[in-house]
This record gives sequence, C-alpha cells and structure tokens, in this order.
Amino acid sequence: MTKKPRLYSKREPRLPVPSYRRRKSDKGFALRTLESADQRFAIVKELRRRLEQLREDAGCTTIQRDWLAARAVFVVARLESLEYDAVTGKKINWAEYCRATKVLSDLLRRLGLDPERKTTKRLRDYVLDAKKSKNGSNHD
Repeated sequence: MTKKPRLYSKREPRLPVPSYRRRKSDKGFALRTLESADQRFAIVKELRRRLEQLREDAGCTTIQRDWLAARAVFVVARLESLEYDAVTGKKINWAEYCRATKVLSDLLRRLGLDPERKTTKRLRDYVLDAKKSKNGSNHD
C-alpha cells in the first residue's frame, strides 16, 4: 500500500512576518541629524561650519531652505571625497560624480546662489539702440 502525497503540511499555512516587526538586533528608526552628531569629530565640525555659512549666504528663513542647504553641504562633502579618490588614483564612479554635480547645481539654484547669467543682446536690439543713440545725438 502506497501513501498518498500530501498537498499541504500538517500545520496551517501562515502569513509571512510583517516588515514592521523588528528583529531583536534591530533598534528601530531613530532620527539622527547633523546637529545630534558627536561634535568631537572634525568632519562633523566642518560640515556644521559649512552649513551655517551656507544658511547665512542663502538667507535661509524657512525650514525647506534649511533642508536644501543641509543636502547641498552633504553633496559637496561627497563630491570632495570622490575627487580625493580620483586624485589619489582610486577608481571612482563617474556617473555618480556627474549626477552629484548636477544635484548640487540644482540645489544651489533653488537656494538662489547660482551666478546670474548675463543677458545677451540680440543683434536687432543692438542695431536699434545704435540708431536711437545716433538719432538722439543729432537732435542735441
């Protein structure tokens, strides 16, 4: 006599453990900010100094601008680390470097710190201005 294969186990099926349940080793979410970082480290002091200077230069008056300034300082630090690696002969991810540069540029533009572009005159406007100044000088 042969046994029939079971299509189910002896135990009832169970759902997987939800992702919100923490493991014993997991300490859970904790808000960690630059302000709460250990001030004895030189990198923390430097990042905070840069952040304060950027806040002052950008005239950060809202929390949103403060957040953008904090991201910009972090991106600059990452870019400098990548540049150091490149100079010392380590291989870097150039795509990451270019993306970070673009992100920094966008953040600074949003903060209002991008250099103003010089307005270029169209040839037509230049000729019209020249005619006006020439005609104006004849009437004097």
